[in-house]
Amino acid sequence: MPSLDGAVQWLNSQPLSVSALKGKVILVDFWTYSCINCIRAIPYVKAWAEKYKDQGLVVIGVHAPEFAFE
Repeated sequence: MPSLDGAVQWLNSQPLSVSALKGKVILVDFWTYSCINCIRAIPYVKAWAEKYKDQGLVVIGVHAPEFAFE
């Protein structure tokens, strides 16, 4: 897994490191504010995060805006 040192800002958690995530299953969700596919996926990603957190799942959401207003 590549380093997470380039992350600009962390929300809803302290900054994570690759070493802290060792042995966990990582889901990296790239999303954008106005993408209908991203919006529709949110409930599923949240449900997976809640259901599998005790089994080592960590979800990292990466906001990748396409437009200036995002």
